[in-house]
Amino acid sequence: MPIRLGIDHASKGHRFVKAMTIEVTADKVKVPEVAGVSVAGARRFDVPDTAKLVELVIRIASPTSKLATDLLLVRQSFTVSSTSGAPTLVPASGGFQPRLSPAASSGAATKPGGVVRLELDVHFLDVTEYWLAVAPGFRLTTTHGTRIRLLELTSGSPVCWPVFVPPKVASTTTDAGVLMFLRPNHGGPAYTNTDDVNPAMLHSAGRYLEDQGGSTATGLGPFGLGSSGDFPEYGHGCGFERQLVDAGKQVILVWPMNQAGNFGDAISARMPALLKSVVTALWSSQVIGAGSSKVAVSRVGIGGYSLGGRAALDCFEHNRDQIDELFLFDPGSFTPSLAFAAPFDAWLKAKPGRKLRMMGGGYQHTRLLVFAAALKSPDATCWPPTADAWFTDPSYQRGLSDAGTPLRFTAVGSPAPPNSPSDTTGIFFVPPYTPGAGAKLVLRGLPAPGAAADRTVACSMEEAASIAAVHVIFNANFAKKVDAKTFGTVVTQITEDPDPAREKPRIFATRHEWTVFGGMDFGAGYRGFLQHALELSGY
Repeated sequence: MPIRLGIDHASKGHRFVKAMTIEVTADKVKVPEVAGVSVAGARRFDVPDTAKLVELVIRIASPTSKLATDLLLVRQSFTVSSTSGAPTLVPASGGFQPRLSPAASSGAATKPGGVVRLELDVHFLDVTEYWLAVAPGFRLTTTHGTRIRLLELTSGSPVCWPVFVPPKVASTTTDAGVLMFLRPNHGGPAYTNTDDVNPAMLHSAGRYLEDQGGSTATGLGPFGLGSSGDFPEYGHGCGFERQLVDAGKQVILVWPMNQAGNFGDAISARMPALLKSVVTALWSSQVIGAGSSKVAVSRVGIGGYSLGGRAALDCFEHNRDQIDELFLFDPGSFTPSLAFAAPFDAWLKAKPGRKLRMMGGGYQHTRLLVFAAALKSPDATCWPPTADAWFTDPSYQRGLSDAGTPLRFTAVGSPAPPNSPSDTTGIFFVPPYTPGAGAKLVLRGLPAPGAAADRTVACSMEEAASIAAVHVIFNANFAKKVDAKTFGTVVTQITEDPDPAREKPRIFATRHEWTVFGGMDFGAGYRGFLQHALELSGY
């Protein structure tokens, strides 16, 4: 009696998957599909139980004449075995390749006519070569040896998932650590799929992957906090690629490209299975797992910034048992169930080796410091480590300036050095000023409006001097130093952004941005916060 071989798969309506061909041969003779039974997504073949060798070939041919290679090619060999009872198909040496897995309760080994049913994983297709063929120009590139692969999700959203594979992840890697990073709302160009993704990818990932400004090689860190029209967004990249490489960890960075803040299946209960499918797709292209028929996800991490941080927390709520690392970059908000340290404490204690790395900025730093104090664990840390850091941290002070040197106002009664913030703006500070959380900085415009118009600002000296001297006056095109008419406006704009398209609390926004653009001296030269988190991770 023939052995029925079933191949089941999802996404049968996807533009590439629906063109997929499945061919079965028994001793080199083609086995036809079972008429009236075999349908798209559930293909069926009756294989003679006398066959010595059964071969399965699954192919998605190139969808464009610009690409000669197949988009997908899966080969699996079987022999016929009766050792467990009725004849059944047994995978040849090496077992099932990662895109195929036996479905539960197939029944072929226990009764004649049972079905050997296999699940084919086509949730992701590695469309990198297709992408390069159809969109050869104007695309994201890397500069530190990281390989970019572009995956297309065949059902659900987001559709495009760039993947960044650092040199530490060798092509022979079979146990892959994965970090899925969620950036905030992508408000740039929209995209449909791989065919038109380039402008969106440059906007979505380029800002984070590109190198930081300044001389990070000599430990100075990034500086130049924005430029005309950019402030408070830094006028350079976050340096994520370099940090991924320099961390020296075997971890793959996965980047679901949300549209209009919709993270879709990336933060749903599908996430663990999708990340497994990401690794499977990379194996299928031999980016990893070369020479092996096995590949697995060894460690799962989720990270996110701002709105993406809130999305990471939503993902954590759905999947906390499958998550090993959680990196929070000043999340936009917290769900009520995660507003306290207790859930994170339970998560950390439930499985040894889990890590919680928190980067606090203008919006969540106080909460995250409270979390770290409550958790009291080296596996749960917060940077900056104190509320005073915004007033005392030399890396942040350099990062605020336009040339890597902290900027400060001159005290009233002292001559302003040439080209200093006080010389440029006509703004001086009124002593005393003591750096630290809650510090009050009193500013005076000289010669006018003078002491009668003194203003107090709730920020650090370096924040006020950098914003006033480099950004507010320059960007607002003030023609001269402050006077009786403009002093109040300039001081207000130090802490309040007048642009309705930007966040109004400028100091909070600046500190918020620092969590992804900035970093600190970690004892061996400057490191960005992503690198800090990776170096202390379990990857």
